[in-house]
Amino acid sequence: MTKVLVDVPVYDPGLKRLAALSGVEVEVCDPISEKRMARKQSLIADREILFCGAPPENLDDMIELKWIQIASSGFESLIPLNLPKRGIRASNARGVFDTPIAEWCLAMMVNLTRDLPQLYRNQQAGHWDRDARFQTEIRGRTVGFWGYGGLARETARLAKTLGLRVHALTRNGARPQVNLYRVEGTGDPEG
Repeated sequence: MTKVLVDVPVYDPGLKRLAALSGVEVEVCDPISEKRMARKQSLIADREILFCGAPPENLDDMIELKWIQIASSGFESLIPLNLPKRGIRASNARGVFDTPIAEWCLAMMVNLTRDLPQLYRNQQAGHWDRDARFQTEIRGRTVGFWGYGGLARETARLAKTLGLRVHALTRNGARPQVNLYRVEGTGDPEG
């Protein structure tokens, strides 16, 4: 029996599918968010898989642990844990958030450019304000990115479809890595 501990908020149907798998036992506990807190020994001692936001302080007590999946795209919290020495595999959520956050970024670009909150308030008040700021276009403007990882590439791809010019600044001027997995139709494969 593979024993899984989940301490991050997870979409309920996904948890139900996981729990329905043959040979899998899933324990869900209150999330500890970004803070590393100790977990009860009885909860963690025999768990082989941990899905978390941040590993618990007493990760060393997870003597059966074989795999840790963190719910963020970063992995810095795992580096000092010496997981390879313990034979523990680790994975992160790189790429999972690229599309929704890129879409949010584009929505905010339009929102800020056209002052949509004020436009909405005017609409609720029955006031038609013809001010130029409510008609400003983003097409032809320039957007810049500090770094050009998956999130920036996906935002750039969407920005280009709206006619924005895209500039990206990377730490060393390097092109994006090839042969990395990405969801088909997302990101900026040409870099």
